[in-house]
Amino acid sequence: MIHRFGLLAFFVLACLQAGSVRAERSVVLVTNEECAMEAMSMLDIRKAYFGIAVSYEGRLVRAFRLNNDDELSHIFFQTVVAMSEKSYERRLLSMLLKYGTPRPQEFRDIGALVAALRRSDCGIAYLWLDDATSQAGLRSIRLLWQSD
Repeated sequence: MIHRFGLLAFFVLACLQAGSVRAERSVVLVTNEECAMEAMSMLDIRKAYFGIAVSYEGRLVRAFRLNNDDELSHIFFQTVVAMSEKSYERRLLSMLLKYGTPRPQEFRDIGALVAALRRSDCGIAYLWLDDATSQAGLRSIRLLWQSD
């Protein structure tokens, strides 16, 4: 009986621990360490992800997308561009056809995204906080989303 209670207590604590880790998930906007940008308004972030020219101290801000995680993509569409994926894709196509505005570069591999950010003068990307802190050469400049 005591063994079963101990096993049950361990299981409950493990579930609570997993829930608390999940509850602390955050998405941040990152740039490379060389970029002097300290913060960026949501309006400028949104413009950059629509391909509209945004500059910081004379440097063009390039937006990069990580497209390998459905939950992260969902947060991007809801929080950053505030529209559905279908509407966002239509808007990008419209901007390309009307003004020749390039699409943000997309990556399926976080390593390739980080390498592109390091090469860019002032590139931005959104990442899970855990991923952002584990990558050398990146700096978080804004909290975009945090779970409850």
